[in-house]
Amino acid sequence: MKLTGMWLVRLLAALALLGGGAVLSAGSAQASTDSAARTTDSVHIMSTLSICANSTVPDGWVITSIYTTNSCGGYKGEVITNSLSNGMSVCANSTIPAGWVSTQLYTTNGCGGYMAENITNSAGTNYLSVCGNLAIPDGWVATQLYTTNGCGGYLGEVITNRLSNGMSVCANSTVPSGWVVTNVYQTNSCGGYLGENITKAA
Repeated sequence: MKLTGMWLVRLLAALALLGGGAVLSAGSAQASTDSAARTTDSVHIMSTLSICANSTVPDGWVITSIYTTNSCGGYKGEVITNSLSNGMSVCANSTIPAGWVSTQLYTTNGCGGYMAENITNSAGTNYLSVCGNLAIPDGWVATQLYTTNGCGGYLGEVITNRLSNGMSVCANSTVPSGWVVTNVYQTNSCGGYLGENITKAA
């Protein structure tokens, strides 16, 4: 009887140790997960970085300043950010994220010899006046081209994503998918380009 009691005590002790180990392992895994999440969050919220100009700027980031430095082996330094806002100033050698347009282009001392431009997100609006140095966003067309002092030598463009059958657009526009050209004509409103009428294919 005593022998049976001793084995029962030992069995209960072993089970307790195993249970504690399982709890410890679960706790360690949770700690690792929390640490990884904190690391990911810290990368996500990092909105401004100083890099060397021989680095590739990540997608979704733009250059806001270019400067001389002794820390980049002869290359210039760049300040980049992924915190974009309407009207912000960026260096014109930036790759502008999809859906953003240039609304003004001008000379500056802050971009290492490049021009600067103000950018705006096309989301949430149907009409914009933009500079012709950037491609028109997908689904948008140019309805007018004009000379301006605000685009660094490029033409200004009035663009819209509000399309209708028979509307007139400038022929430098990329006709949106599903739309076709039904007429091409001479016009004084497209900065030397032809005009087009477009209609949605049924």
